[in-house]
Amino acid sequence: MMFALGRPDILPVGDIALQAAAGRLLGLETRPSPDELEEIGERWRPYRSVASVMLWHFYKKMPAEG
Repeated sequence: MMFALGRPDILPVGDIALQAAAGRLLGLETRPSPDELEEIGERWRPYRSVASVMLWHFYKKMPAEG
């Protein structure tokens, strides 16, 4: 929906990469659950698709935990 239909407000909360990236950026101890990511993503409305793409890019370059 995000890419094929160009919807600007899609947040795939079940995506583990998005959960991991959001958790790291927000300084959370653990990866947020889908419900927690849904709550976190409310502040990004109505541009959650943009936030999703940015989180995927961050995840791709995210340093390993250590």
